[in-house]
Amino acid sequence: MGMEKRMNRNLNSVKISVSIPTYNRLDLLIKCLESVFNQSVPPDEIIVVDDASSDDTWEYLKKVKGIRAVRNKKNLGMIGKKSICGQFTQ
Repeated sequence: MGMEKRMNRNLNSVKISVSIPTYNRLDLLIKCLESVFNQSVPPDEIIVVDDASSDDTWEYLKKVKGIRAVRNKKNLGMIGKKSICGQFTQ
């Protein structure tokens, strides 16, 4: 079996999850989500964890279709965000 066929077969059996932690970086979050949505192999799930941003991040996330958005009640820092991302990934 050729390499391309093996890769396609393997991609069909793999579940792709994208977890994105964010805090007050709406401009970068928008670029990040655009990049994820433009991948040649779409992810099975996209989880964005907002770490209690004080900018418009949460308002933006509530409008984005095709993602699961989670908001921390208080800022947990990078380690806390990554931990929360892992909890919601299937």
